Amino acid sequence: MRKGILLFAKEEARFYLPDANIDIKSFVVTTIRNSLIESVSSSNYKQVGFEHQLKEEEIKTITSFAIKYFKKLNFEEVSNNLKEKNIDNYYLKAIKKYPLAWEVVCKTANLKSSELYFDAIPVDKNHFISITPQHMSKFTSDKQTVLEDGMTATFNEHLCQMLEIAVATESKGFFTDSFKVLTRNFGKTLTVIQYLLERNGVFVTFNYYLSNGYISVRKDLLRPMHRTNDTEYKIKKMSGISKRHKKFLELKISSSKVSK
Repeated sequence: MRKGILLFAKEEARFYLPDANIDIKSFVVTTIRNSLIESVSSSNYKQVGFEHQLKEEEIKTITSFAIKYFKKLNFEEVSNNLKEKNIDNYYLKAIKKYPLAWEVVCKTANLKSSELYFDAIPVDKNHFISITPQHMSKFTSDKQTVLEDGMTATFNEHLCQMLEIAVATESKGFFTDSFKVLTRNFGKTLTVIQYLLERNGVFVTFNYYLSNGYISVRKDLLRPMHRTNDTEYKIKKMSGISKRHKKFLELKISSSKVSK
């Protein structure tokens, strides 16, 4: 369960400093970086009560300090001393709400090899989740780019359209550079994966391929993009991934060139 929760942070955490166990760094990304710090570092900083926008170097200072602090702790010892309390468990609520997505995520997080075939998990078609836009997208003037706080839980019109198109295509594939580029919101990520899997869709990043019956992980995870042109070198990185993953990325790249 712990590995499942930390999965969405792992591809980013690998590149965090200072050096520490990957679970510690993933824990810091999950609980600290993927928090209101995201809002304070965005153009929404005033809405969360801050007078200035956090800069990249300030975020690095915070996460580096956190890694240094938590790497000194014995997590097993600390967890054994925890007493169960009646608290609002954010992660557990999301896990229970999206069981199909969660089961596939856990299989992925606990993979012993680079890929896994498994019997498709039964899906109740009468209880498919639906996703509707809850606010209008804000597009830049020259590109179809959505400007949005990474912790936003709602779905904009653009993302809803992308998901609908994905499940309507032959590949049924939804692609994003990495988990963090989709969102830093744990519950929202599970929502997207659940929506796709219920409709025999596929969730794909440069590092992961998730479907109901097959999953794969890149041998050496590539760093998530920070700027748009960061994806250019990754397009050429087709080694270390499964044949199915590679075929999907090549198809995606090919169709992207045609559309341009």
